[in-house]
Amino acid sequence: MTSPTEEHTLIGHELLAKVEEVVTQDDLHQASDKSWAAAAHEVKGLVEKRDRQYDDHRLLYQAANLLAQETTDREVRTLFNSASALHSNFHEN
Repeated sequence: MTSPTEEHTLIGHELLAKVEEVVTQDDLHQASDKSWAAAAHEVKGLVEKRDRQYDDHRLLYQAANLLAQETTDREVRTLFNSASALHSNFHEN
């Protein structure tokens, strides 16, 4: 049986594989959505290791900021913001 953290990681990896597939089909709309979802699942998995849950966009940003602070890796925030831009692209088409 997998933990919620492992489940989020597994889903994130599955979504990234699907991103590659839809990009080869030139479906950038779906690639944007799946990229955002993969990033969100990865962040959720990492923060659940810390016994926290982040179930909406505002809280996911807080979680990404928390991870960036805890790891002193500023790239976490940059990459999450990039994924968020893809999410916007999905909604704006």
